[in-house]
Amino acid sequence: IDWRYIEFVDNQDVLSLIEKKTGGIIALLDEACLVPKSTHETFAQKLYQTFKDHKRFIKPKLARSEFTIVHYAGEVLYQSEQFLDKNKDYVVPEHQNLLSASQCSFIQRLFPSLSEETSKPSKFSSIGSRFKLQLQQLMEILNSTDPHFIRCVKPNHVLKPSIFENLYVMQQLRSGGVLEAIRIKCAGYPAHKTFEEFLNRYNIIAPEVLTRSYEEKVACKWILEKSEITQYQMGITRVFLKGNQMAELDAQRARILRNSASVIQRRVRTRSTRKKYVLMRQSSIHIQSQWRGYHARKSYKEMRKEVAAVKIQKNLRRQVARRTYTNMRSSAVILQSALRAMAAREYFYNKLVTKSATRIQAVWRRRKAVLNYVELQKINSERAALAQQSPVGTSKSMLVETEQVIHEHGQDNGVGENRSYTVVEEPATSHDGSDGERANSNVENWKFLLWAEKQRADNAERKYEESVELCERRRVKLEETEFRVYQLQASFNRMLNSISEQFTELKELLNHSNNSASTSGSNAPASKFAALRNRNAFRAIVQTLSETEGIGPGKAKKKDGAFDDYF
Repeated sequence: IDWRYIEFVDNQDVLSLIEKKTGGIIALLDEACLVPKSTHETFAQKLYQTFKDHKRFIKPKLARSEFTIVHYAGEVLYQSEQFLDKNKDYVVPEHQNLLSASQCSFIQRLFPSLSEETSKPSKFSSIGSRFKLQLQQLMEILNSTDPHFIRCVKPNHVLKPSIFENLYVMQQLRSGGVLEAIRIKCAGYPAHKTFEEFLNRYNIIAPEVLTRSYEEKVACKWILEKSEITQYQMGITRVFLKGNQMAELDAQRARILRNSASVIQRRVRTRSTRKKYVLMRQSSIHIQSQWRGYHARKSYKEMRKEVAAVKIQKNLRRQVARRTYTNMRSSAVILQSALRAMAAREYFYNKLVTKSATRIQAVWRRRKAVLNYVELQKINSERAALAQQSPVGTSKSMLVETEQVIHEHGQDNGVGENRSYTVVEEPATSHDGSDGERANSNVENWKFLLWAEKQRADNAERKYEESVELCERRRVKLEETEFRVYQLQASFNRMLNSISEQFTELKELLNHSNNSASTSGSNAPASKFAALRNRNAFRAIVQTLSETEGIGPGKAKKKDGAFDDYF
């Protein structure tokens, strides 16, 4: 684009006066700090001699330690007293390293770690040199980024809200270079956008450029000409505008958007109004149809009531007849179940008594067998003693007597008929050798008999103990069974009471039906037929009970007669 140089106030000479490496105020201050016996007066005299011809440096009249610097914002008077002392006020490197290594973050920020050059003991580090180093680092950071500044301005001296002092605010803006920056911006082309950004933002001003295949530069020029913008320049990739031209474009864009919003609102309101009208029309039609339906349903309901009354009468009569039949049937079922339960309990009780008697007899027989065995064992021991003392010839008589005793005991125990013992009979000849052999054989027979009796005694004793234990368990079960029988008896009594109550109700119901049948003349044959049918049904139930429960004919006839009395 065609551009021209813009004049602006440059304060580089002031910066060189202050921070020049050789011959600047800070460099001369560091030099004076290194010279022994140097004072602030000697430092001021050196400044007077060095900068006597500088346009930014002024020496006040009759001053020995003061000097004035003409800054961008104005003249500032400096007093050099204590410059040297304050410039020498630094921290020892060892102390600096110790404090920077602290665990407290606040102390670490107060004493950051020094660079290697400044941490050397031989290198002099002043406040001014460190300030210059920090400024250089800040400038490097600012040059490497794209910063955005926020300028803070005090509105008044009293520090209260809603009070603006125009001269005070204008002085701050002028001193901060804000007015100069605005002047420079207005003198050039501060607003610039790429062709793509310009088209994306302002294509609404000329929408026809999007329908045709124009180049970006031509399309941007078309938009500017349609907007009647003259103060602009077209670059290679950007559009450059004056400050007020961008605001005018934004105003046109906002006006078009506002008009478009009005059109959209009008369309939306039209649509919502039409939708509301259609909804109201449908609602009115729906209300009319509902009202007509209500009248139709009301007339139909009255018609249904007439039909329902007939059905209710029919169903009521049927329900009364069914309830009567159900009550009679339930009473018959309860009576039948009660009779069956009574017969079952009687059968169970007889069976339990029979089993208990059989077990008691078995236990008694086992006990008697054990007593007989003990007595037989005593007799065998006595016979054995007599056999040792008496002659051998008496062995046959002892054996015969033992056999008789065993036979008697076996008959007493009920087992003697199935057992026989063999007794060896030998001729009664008295020879010396043969007598000894016969005695030995008799002794063997006695031993065998004695061993057999012992075995039977042991078996009988073991069976007796088992029988006693079994008898005890069955006794406990018998007690539990008796308790359950008592419970069943109580429940049976309650059931009989309920059956009697139901029979009473049944009798009252039958009497009531008979009375109603006798009072109604037209329905008399039908009532008699129903009573006859119910009586035949009860006779069949009683006959079934008599066949299943073993009731005699006399009882069945008696009950049948009782039911006849009910009718």
